[in-house]
Amino acid sequence: MITDWTAIMPSQNKDLESHIKDLQAKNPYSMDLATQVGKVLKTYQEKRGQDYLIVARLQKYLGEIYYKNDHLGEALEYFKETLRIFKDFKEKTPDSLEVANYLNNIGLIYCKQNNLDKALEVFKESLK
Repeated sequence: MITDWTAIMPSQNKDLESHIKDLQAKNPYSMDLATQVGKVLKTYQEKRGQDYLIVARLQKYLGEIYYKNDHLGEALEYFKETLRIFKDFKEKTPDSLEVANYLNNIGLIYCKQNNLDKALEVFKESLK
């Protein structure tokens, strides 16, 4: 879950930042919140560029929201994209534990989808 929205939000979006904080306080995994975080992600990509860490963290949070709401297909896509970003920027990745965490999230989705062979494959990769 993201707690420091000030570091992510463009300064002119204080109303949206406040709205997101209110939604997050009520339910940190609501679908309404997913919609707002999606807007932040899109705005960030369009106006502020592709800072890989911020984009990855926004996508990871969206994946968490979708996962908690049993929207497993969407969650899987966000987690895979987050993992792709970190693998593309491996030399800048803070630590391998973060990558292992993303792999673990993907493995959990495969488990919930009863795709146990794929889950095992991903969990093994997370241990490397």
